[in-house]
Amino acid sequence: FFTLNGSRYVIHGAETSADATSEEIGKFTVNGDALGVQTGSGTIWITLIQPEGKKEMPIQAFLAGHRGKL
Repeated sequence: FFTLNGSRYVIHGAETSADATSEEIGKFTVNGDALGVQTGSGTIWITLIQPEGKKEMPIQAFLAGHRGKL
């Protein structure tokens, strides 16, 4: 899970990628309809997410309503 702007989000599905980037660890990356979080050894691409008080949803649906907040 992570907290963003005072709201909690639970990650229910993710894929990993060992692609090296110059991004800061913990930084979110939006790439089209994908949301990633930079780690020390690659990127975690979130596939299913559950916003606080809501049902689990595909990341594409989440981004449709939250893209400007990231």
